[in-house]
Amino acid sequence: MTQTLWLRAESRLNERRAPLIPVHAGILVRNGHRVIVESSADRIFPDSLWREQGCVLVANGSWRFARDDALILGLKELPDESFALRHRHMYFAHAYERQRGAAALLERFRCGGGMLYDLEHIKDRFGAQLVTGGAGYFAGIAAAVACIAVWKQKLRDEAAPYRVPTEFPSVSELVAYARNLVRQDLTPPRILIIGHRGKSGRGVAHLLEAIGLEYDCAPKITNDNLQVREQLHDYELIFNCIKLAHDTPLFLSEAMIGPKTKIRLIGDISCEATHPCNPIALYSNPTSFAAPVCRTKTGIDIMAIDNITAMLPVECSEILSEQIFPYLCSFLLAGGMYDASPLQRMVGAFHTACDSLETDVAEATVCSVCGADRSSVSPA
Repeated sequence: MTQTLWLRAESRLNERRAPLIPVHAGILVRNGHRVIVESSADRIFPDSLWREQGCVLVANGSWRFARDDALILGLKELPDESFALRHRHMYFAHAYERQRGAAALLERFRCGGGMLYDLEHIKDRFGAQLVTGGAGYFAGIAAAVACIAVWKQKLRDEAAPYRVPTEFPSVSELVAYARNLVRQDLTPPRILIIGHRGKSGRGVAHLLEAIGLEYDCAPKITNDNLQVREQLHDYELIFNCIKLAHDTPLFLSEAMIGPKTKIRLIGDISCEATHPCNPIALYSNPTSFAAPVCRTKTGIDIMAIDNITAMLPVECSEILSEQIFPYLCSFLLAGGMYDASPLQRMVGAFHTACDSLETDVAEATVCSVCGADRSSVSPA
């Protein structure tokens, strides 16, 4: 059965990655599926490559006018609008754990009758994330480079509007750039990695070792060893690389910062700024390539670019597509029958999230999306 896959253009600034590469799109076309691609001057792959694979090119942002049965594939968030969502969407939404703004997004899907397949929730039966797109290892490498660049600017001018590099053709060129930073009279900070055993932690360690900077690794911080948090204040640059779990304790808050705190910069690769259990409770919004650093009330700078792997658009797109493509094929073939597969868990996570919408949306008398009277609906 022919199905339509619609690859939308990304609206995020400095986002050049694609969740599907042209060669994989071509395989779908040759197997009878219709692949529609929104034209984009920003995407790392030019429009001509999609045409060569038999894809149909359409205008940027036209997905909202697609037929109801189209699967809309993207990478990062949808544009911040208020209209109801009637399509099936597949992208990294980060919307199933009560993150800020998640309830309003889910309400848009519920009102429009659409479905959100959050790529973050394609997991195995043990809860391991199966689609990351290099968001672990490459995120660690890219974030380490960004923080070293910021550190160097801090040494030159504490009040400077810091900037970080936005794109490299390859990891090797990114590492060469970082080596050059170190060669130019860099006074290295005392560095600590939290979560060094994870993929992003290993990425940070790899980059630091490649450019000759020393670092320490923090023991796992749990509710049983909260005293470890005191060690954080002895370091100038901290990388937070943990995978947030239900029992992750608070690591840092404004109340914990005192005269003995030496922390000047935090590279928060976990970047859970909008999550209600953010362990780095010093800031509330992710940063961006345009404004890579935010400064806390106590003078600590935080780099928390949640699409930091966009610094490596080619390699990360290839990894993303390599990981997503098998599940995309399974999705198109399954015809809604997702039993005994990660897709079943992803669909279940969507319905669970919708059933537990945040109180301010669920208890509203009038729906903020469609204006319907919900006074007779019991709170979730």
